[in-house]
Amino acid sequence: MYYTVQTLMGLGKNVSQIARELKMDRKTARKIINKVKSGNIEPPFIERKSILDNHKDFLLDCLQNKLSAQLMYQKLFEEKGVSVSYSTVKRYVAKLRGPDFPYMPVITPPGQEAQVDFGYAYLFWKRWQKD
Repeated sequence: MYYTVQTLMGLGKNVSQIARELKMDRKTARKIINKVKSGNIEPPFIERKSILDNHKDFLLDCLQNKLSAQLMYQKLFEEKGVSVSYSTVKRYVAKLRGPDFPYMPVITPPGQEAQVDFGYAYLFWKRWQKD
């Protein structure tokens, strides 16, 4: 909404025209315009709740026991009676686990270091062996 109001202000529209076009009260439009003018544009953070939030402790215990997402899905259904899809459980467990390994980019001056990806080396070797 803030960016829409900012765009309309850039087109030279006044408070009444902005309020009418966006179907809002003039006071609300004026508040948004004042925030845009002061530079306090922050999109609101909406925290979404998951169906599995109530069972987070259970899933964390399962993670401690090194259970797979498939087993967690089965246990949720059998023991807790939770009826959700496997995909939902898999996504939620992935968020609980976090990334597999930390990623840190290698930053060097240009020409200082070369990097090689040997991911396809086996394919070339395999083709060479056939001929």
